[in-house]
Amino acid sequence: MIERQVPARAFPAWRMGFARPEELGEEARAAALSLYDIYSESGSLSATVPDVRRLVSSFLNSFTGLSLKQ
Repeated sequence: MIERQVPARAFPAWRMGFARPEELGEEARAAALSLYDIYSESGSLSATVPDVRRLVSSFLNSFTGLSLKQ
């Protein structure tokens, strides 16, 4: 991934936002999942939701070998 300043939103109608875990309320923090919870063999979701783990793994692997130019 890349972090940089942008002059305008690429998707102006997109309603999803970003918040750091420490900025969330208690209820939202309890509902949030880390990539560790989803992806790792010992994470809390790995045994119960293998399809989600497979999808996250595929997503993360798609970044392998990307050349990011700034």
